[in-house]
Amino acid sequence: MSAGSIASGHAEPARFDAHGGGGLARAGALFGGDLSPWQGRLLLAAAIAGRPDDPAGALRQVLDLRR
Repeated sequence: MSAGSIASGHAEPARFDAHGGGGLARAGALFGGDLSPWQGRLLLAAAIAGRPDDPAGALRQVLDLRR
């Protein structure tokens, strides 16, 4: 889960250089879009608690609903 603070818009892998977000995306990182870091941490904690067998799947499901 990657979330960051930017002035406006969504934090996506394309906004970072090839060694940052691009590499994270290729490794399977999920990007929080317009979520702040603290919102991302809360979402990650809820995903781990709610689906400990597949927290990444839970995160993908919620993030897809937000798009």
